[in-house]
Amino acid sequence: MRTPSSRATSDGGFYHPLEPENAPNTFTPPPLDNTPIAGIDKRDRVYKAFLDMPEMALTSNDYRQFTEWGFTTKMVKRRGYRRLPLKKRAKICKTLIERGYELEGVPGFYFNPEGYWSFTTGPGIIFPSLTPDMKIQGLQVRLDKINQGGKYRFFSSSGRPAGTSTGAPWHLAKPVKETRKIIFITEGYRKADYTAEKMGACCIGLPGVNSFNGVAEYVAGTRLPFAIAYDRDILHKYEVIYALKRFLNELSVCKNRKFLTRWKECQGKGIDDLLLAGGWPELVAITPKVIASVKKQEARLLKQNKIRLTR
Repeated sequence: MRTPSSRATSDGGFYHPLEPENAPNTFTPPPLDNTPIAGIDKRDRVYKAFLDMPEMALTSNDYRQFTEWGFTTKMVKRRGYRRLPLKKRAKICKTLIERGYELEGVPGFYFNPEGYWSFTTGPGIIFPSLTPDMKIQGLQVRLDKINQGGKYRFFSSSGRPAGTSTGAPWHLAKPVKETRKIIFITEGYRKADYTAEKMGACCIGLPGVNSFNGVAEYVAGTRLPFAIAYDRDILHKYEVIYALKRFLNELSVCKNRKFLTRWKECQGKGIDDLLLAGGWPELVAITPKVIASVKKQEARLLKQNKIRLTR
């Protein structure tokens, strides 16, 4: 049973410590920031069981949102999207533990000092991050309420007892039927999933334009051509063009055929917007001339930024 409390939580509720005999789980957590991340097999098992819980079902509003994004119901179910709830968190964790799943070291989960397991983030829509062999390595949440940190959050429990950081893993989306032997690289898990569905090609979703660690090694191993499809705000944002320059430098070791994608800005910001509108990206081979053009654009935007900062 819960005890009275006047101590507020960050989500607008209140802490209600459980009486010891009624605490869902017993566990002695290690010191903060001292829990190594669980191996990929453990994370995959726990996340799959977690997402399969009935409390994680998408709402009718979620399905309407996906329709606006261009997803069919089949696509949504195929990609394993779910909803991170605000309520019944301790109950969900207790059920997982009773079914034999260990939560320690799995990003997003932590042991509440009041005496029970819980999880962070949300509420919002969950987008799984898959490895090349289709194991769930982490989760990203599109928050219902956008705060100062943006609309997307990793399902991470760094700094919590028995919790750990998920890092910033990239996601590989595979098509139902691969009709194009090329790998697209874009920003965001959902965008990668939609691109894979519509283009019949594998697509890597970076969690951010600067989060490309390990991508070069992966695409080099496939020997497939690849195309970078950053959002069209690359025309205006110094941070994005600078990230592209760094990424191109990282990819210079790859012997694969390399391309940049291009489309008119009026056709959509992202490649998903372009595809939803019935458009198709143009592929531009990455040559020394193109790389020089990227560097020139970076210098131009840097100069504009400095001018704005001095005003």
